[in-house]
Amino acid sequence: MSDEFNAIHCLNRDVEADQVVKLIESYFEDVDSILSDLSLHLDASNITNLSALAHEIEDKSTSIGAQHVRIACPELIQACDENNKIK
Repeated sequence: MSDEFNAIHCLNRDVEADQVVKLIESYFEDVDSILSDLSLHLDASNITNLSALAHEIEDKSTSIGAQHVRIACPELIQACDENNKIK
């Protein structure tokens, strides 16, 4: 379990549960929006921003303690960077 996730888990004891729910919902909305942007760039064959978008997901996942998502991001970033070099 990450320190970030533990900190959010502890908020449940110190702050109203609504704030924790809002924090998690905000994370999901942000990542969903970024993934939509990623998809749009792929569909348009505009791959220049893919790596930056993948970094954004990694940063947001790190800040909330979503370790499995964060761990998957470096491979996505590497694939984006490699694809940029090919084009």
